[in-house]
Amino acid sequence: MKIYSIDYSRLSRLLLPTFLRKEVLIIILNSMLGGVRSIYSRFLLFRDENLYRLSITPQIFSLERLLNDRFDTDQRRIYITDGEFYKSKYLYKRKEKQPIFIRTKAENKPIYINTSTETESKGVDFIVCVPSTLRYDDAVFKGLLNAYKLVSKTFYINKI
Repeated sequence: MKIYSIDYSRLSRLLLPTFLRKEVLIIILNSMLGGVRSIYSRFLLFRDENLYRLSITPQIFSLERLLNDRFDTDQRRIYITDGEFYKSKYLYKRKEKQPIFIRTKAENKPIYINTSTETESKGVDFIVCVPSTLRYDDAVFKGLLNAYKLVSKTFYINKI
């Protein structure tokens, strides 16, 4: 944004009255503004870091970008896949009062029916795939994921 772009050399010249705009006075004034320039550059870095952190969301592409920016900047090999779920088979609702028989014994093809607890996830909502050759601090990695993922979601780190 232009609101944060300040040229302190030009600003110091413009705020100085015209009869005092001598070369020596401008040099002294610019040297006095060194501390302000230092704080201003630190402010711009802090602002950019906060804008980056605010751009990270719990979406998969955003979490992948965060992890690859932090741990694998060159090859970007970290990716996220869905957790493992059982697929359920729907028969009928209890209110429909349909017969229990699905197949006859002559068809000889068993069909497995899962309960609602068996059709849920196997324990994790998403799997983070990390190359085994990648060196990273496990606590920092998990901390970043815990900070940006949804609270109700669980994950597993799979080293491939």
